[in-house]
Amino acid sequence: MVKHGWILLVIGGLLSVPFGLDLGAAPQPVALALAVVAALGPLLILVGYDAIADRSGGGSARSGLQVAGLGLLILAGTEIASLVLPLTDNALGGQQLATAEKVAFVLLALGSLVAGLVLFRRWMGIALPLLVGAAALALILAPLSVDTRPAFSLWALTCVWLGFTLRWTR
Repeated sequence: MVKHGWILLVIGGLLSVPFGLDLGAAPQPVALALAVVAALGPLLILVGYDAIADRSGGGSARSGLQVAGLGLLILAGTEIASLVLPLTDNALGGQQLATAEKVAFVLLALGSLVAGLVLFRRWMGIALPLLVGAAALALILAPLSVDTRPAFSLWALTCVWLGFTLRWTR
């Protein structure tokens, strides 16, 4: 059991907020360092989700959080793969990376939705950020031709909200 999972949720959420930096214009070591830091965000959120799963009492909420955790692992993997992709000559790599990212968002949204619905009656403070985050991820997955960064930022900020709520609830 993670004793201070709430702080990892807060830090991971803040690291996951896209700041709109153009990594292509930055020197390669700086771009690499920023991308690695961005990949740490989903991994820290994963540990925070594990803390919620430990405190949720198990059952369907734990299973939903485990599905969301799998999505977070895939999301961290896509962040790391986006570092390596420009170094290769793989023409299909960008499409495969985008597909893997969509799969990660689907797993994360479904897992958060299930956990939020299960926890809604008995632990509403934790359920609300999970449900808002799932709705934000659904906006990313919707076939709209708009910028998805605001929706992803909303999801990342719900992780911060979730961390503070986890800290102040028993």
